[in-house]
Amino acid sequence: MIKVLYVANECDYGFPSWGVSYEKMNFQGSFEGMPNVELKVFDYFQEKSSTSIEEMSKKLVQECIDFDPDFVFCCFMTLDTDPTFESVSSLTRKGYNTFLWACDDRMRFDAYSKVWIPHFKWLGTMYPPAIEKYNQNGGQGKVILTEYAANNFSFVNQDLSEEEKIYDVSFIGQGAAHSNRRELVNGIRNSGIDLYTFGRGWGGDEKLKTTEEYVDVINKTKINVNFNSCSGIPSLKQINGRFFEIQMCGGFQMAERSTDGLAVQYFTEDEISYYNDVNDLINKINFYLDNPEERKRIAQNGYARALKDHTYSKRFNEIFQRVLGRTE
Repeated sequence: MIKVLYVANECDYGFPSWGVSYEKMNFQGSFEGMPNVELKVFDYFQEKSSTSIEEMSKKLVQECIDFDPDFVFCCFMTLDTDPTFESVSSLTRKGYNTFLWACDDRMRFDAYSKVWIPHFKWLGTMYPPAIEKYNQNGGQGKVILTEYAANNFSFVNQDLSEEEKIYDVSFIGQGAAHSNRRELVNGIRNSGIDLYTFGRGWGGDEKLKTTEEYVDVINKTKINVNFNSCSGIPSLKQINGRFFEIQMCGGFQMAERSTDGLAVQYFTEDEISYYNDVNDLINKINFYLDNPEERKRIAQNGYARALKDHTYSKRFNEIFQRVLGRTE
């Protein structure tokens, strides 16, 4: 049994009214379902909200000492809300396997991840070019290349019939102020396609606040569109969490091709339908709405690949093997 101290937000961006966070849906949910893990959760953001960063950080150190974990998994948000550098450094110096899951190295390595390098024993990145950056900034031997995945214990295939799928096309994600999403959504709707949007910023109360709501929408959608544009750099098409979550639910996905070409290494053209631009997307939506059997075939292929290769259980066990030399 591997003892894991999990340090992250349980609420979306730390706000309870926004529902559960990606971290809770995927990271925490996967750890909770893994039979080889004994988990203790420390929601640092909520702890900070009721006291101060300094007191929260002291509590984190004491919780770690009391629990004595094999692995300390951290997914932080911003430097002005995170635990103090010294609190993490002190745990690392005490010999704990402190690990930072760095979500956004494509965009904020210099402003964020780089600052944390001296304080963690291990750092996980999903951006291959960042490995050299870590090595150049004191991270030699610390960095582990990983990738997004999905929590297979919660993101499940409900195996619905075509008649039970009540949305022709849907998109789940932050709203119109994000990258070029307004342009893409307007283009799709102006073509006559009925596109449903779920997420903050689209108008109305369409935020999916629970994992169950999220999973239901994916399963009840015939075509799940995935816009991959980076919020800070719209021209950068990157892999995101939805890329794996849709597949884990057995959904049919239409995703933008990633700039780095990594997407097809995870799911082939026979497991996801990729598109190049809004016109290509519109044409393919119309084609697949008219061809449900082909849509079903591709979705089934993607689902099988997700279960085989892209669960967070698999990702975490790979990290355990690297860090601890064991998975149980």
